[in-house]
Amino acid sequence: MIELILLAFLHQGPSQAKPAPTRPAVLSLAVEKSGSRLFVGMADRLAVLDTGSGKVLQTIPFKEGPVTALALDAGRKQLYAGTGVAGESGFLVVLECPDAGPVKEKAKLSGPKDLLANLALSPDGKILAGVGYDRLVHLWDLQEGKQPSARAPLKDHSDWVRALAFSPDNQLLATGGGDRSVKVWDLNQGKLKESFNDATDVMHCALWTENGAFVISGGADRTLRQRPLASTDVTPVQSLFGHSKAIVGMVRGGAPGTVVTLGEDRVVKVFRHSPLALVHASEPLPGPVTCLALLGKDEVAVGGREGTIHVVQLASGKVLRALAANAQPAQTEIGKVDPAHVLPGQTATLRLTGQRLDGLQAGQTQPDGIKIALAAPSGTESREIRIEVPPLAIPGRREIRLSGGEGKPLTIPVEVTLSSPLDEAVAKQAPLEKAATISGDLGRAGEVDRFQVRIPAGEQWGVLVRPTPPTNWQAHLEVLNDRGDLILAGADQLILPYSPQGFRGTVLIRDREFSGGKDRSYRLHLGAFPVLADLVPRVVSPEKPTPTPPLLAG
Repeated sequence: MIELILLAFLHQGPSQAKPAPTRPAVLSLAVEKSGSRLFVGMADRLAVLDTGSGKVLQTIPFKEGPVTALALDAGRKQLYAGTGVAGESGFLVVLECPDAGPVKEKAKLSGPKDLLANLALSPDGKILAGVGYDRLVHLWDLQEGKQPSARAPLKDHSDWVRALAFSPDNQLLATGGGDRSVKVWDLNQGKLKESFNDATDVMHCALWTENGAFVISGGADRTLRQRPLASTDVTPVQSLFGHSKAIVGMVRGGAPGTVVTLGEDRVVKVFRHSPLALVHASEPLPGPVTCLALLGKDEVAVGGREGTIHVVQLASGKVLRALAANAQPAQTEIGKVDPAHVLPGQTATLRLTGQRLDGLQAGQTQPDGIKIALAAPSGTESREIRIEVPPLAIPGRREIRLSGGEGKPLTIPVEVTLSSPLDEAVAKQAPLEKAATISGDLGRAGEVDRFQVRIPAGEQWGVLVRPTPPTNWQAHLEVLNDRGDLILAGADQLILPYSPQGFRGTVLIRDREFSGGKDRSYRLHLGAFPVLADLVPRVVSPEKPTPTPPLLAG
């Protein structure tokens, strides 16, 4: 029987320990409400799988012991895991489980005196129940933003407990286990309401019918039993031989009035209840089975002892696909990233591409006070990041620190520049090839005006800027070569590079303090050195310069 096998595995002492299997068994399953992710408990880890592709998205090591029970709280976006050390202690582990992004451990609560074997959440999400090998029924009250608060445990079982199910109205709890009984508890009073002792072997699983009128259970005696809360001649206990070997799993079916069961005979069966009747059975699964979870209205996930999860279609009974829970998760990887150019005091948004970017996280600290914010993931292959550079940042290259969902350190380059790189509009602008005086203004904070120049061979030019009318703001000049590299910078006048072949580049002007406003007008003079200034200007729009015959030559 599977229970004896599981107990032997969980309770063996150090002297009986065997080498760990290369493919740990699947011990527990939970399905995200959307059905897109499957949470898998194993002997030493919790795995998160994509149900569509079958890829392992994440693994979380569990040092406390095997993950023998799982319950998903969709409302609070939390996952509860039961674990512990067989014969010594049990733990309830609370994990953050966002709709997208990595699962993270939030808290670990002690209390049970032995390993937890099953967990269940009440339909209203207010109570979590756990049972295991200390023979107790543990209850935790759940409140938003607070850790689970333990109630006094319920006591009446004389052996381990594994079967666990809440009634639809949240008032009753059914439990069953090694003492061959199924017990019904009144949760409001914290007392035993009824005890059924008609089974001939241990109980593994239980559930309530949708109307809460019956409790259905299954176990090692291979029989389904449907019990009313108060057995009478009108509503007797109904028994139906279900499987050729022990029944190890049971869930409510996707279709109303149905129950799906899993047997150690490796078969999934669908029954109607009230009264019990077999609808159909699946083809035999290829390996030993351990647990069962409903994936959708017409699919179930079946955990295997060899670490494989088989998806079975209920209508046809066919095995649709197999998922390998023991596969290594894909690593977070960022594709090639060109450096993001950001001005001091400005922000930039960069779209990253790669794989498993939903698990990307920002580092705790960034160089030189740079701040970053990751947009919520919309998938696994792209992610936006917002980079904010402080106003006094020194120009130069920085490495933004990130990490993958598995903790792998990652970096992306950021170039803090005194000017923006050449853009398409500037590249298409006709260059200034003759001396000119240009009027312009810096009306917005952080605004930079750009002008392309092409100095003829054998000439050397200078550039001079003056605020107009004279004010107390300081202009700043920069010169880029034709590759966009910064080669010169100064307060208000520069001598441009000399080359026998001539020079081609871009002259930029900005407010030294990166401010802007109506009083940020200027007059820029370009021409052969020395530059003659304060003459009648040639007016050119800095937004879309259009060269006209200069009024000032030489």
